[in-house]
Amino acid sequence: MIMKEEIKTKMRKIKELQEQIESLKEEVKPSTRSIQITTGGTFFICLPKDWCIKHNLTKSSDVLISQQEDCLIIVP
Repeated sequence: MIMKEEIKTKMRKIKELQEQIESLKEEVKPSTRSIQITTGGTFFICLPKDWCIKHNLTKSSDVLISQQEDCLIIVP
């Protein structure tokens, strides 16, 4: 009888973890951005509008950009 309860408890935990994973998948929505180049040769991309609004970013806002191996991390 104890094993059945342990199994039920573990199954509930697995279900909770699966729900958390699905929730995280919804939060992490990758998007594609085209690289553009200014006449002076500077490379740039546009940030997603909803992300900028969420973090109260405006025209003159500064963001921290960290280069980590093959990734860029942008922190508002």
